[in-house]
Amino acid sequence: MTLEGSLNSDKYKTLTDLLRHEYALIHVCTRAAGVVLPSNLTAADTITLKLSHYFRGLLEVTEDKVNAQLLFGKDYFGCEIPLEAIWGITGFDGKNRIWPESAPSSVLGSVAQAGETKAAQEPRRRAPTVKKTGTHLRRVK
Repeated sequence: MTLEGSLNSDKYKTLTDLLRHEYALIHVCTRAAGVVLPSNLTAADTITLKLSHYFRGLLEVTEDKVNAQLLFGKDYFGCEIPLEAIWGITGFDGKNRIWPESAPSSVLGSVAQAGETKAAQEPRRRAPTVKKTGTHLRRVK
């Protein structure tokens, strides 16, 4: 199995497992080949779509793509999302699964910048001091 096939297999399993619950959010690279979305949603590099078997429109997840009739405003649109275009999935529980290999560079840059900002904001922890008391060492926090 190729790396791409392995990624798709992992995405397929993750998505089908999460869709057994209420819903899943898929994070899609809109520029990937084969992505079919309403034209007004393709201006950004990435979009998040909410999928659920409880929705009225068709939802079909195969080992290579997602076909879904999703409601945008008052109209349904037939979306087609190749699994290669999915770079992340968020479950109903808020847990994320990300495949950086599929993410647009703008997303990777944002994630790296957010990590640097968080690291800079975390207070530096002092090393605990050790005081000598008689013949024993005691750790003081």
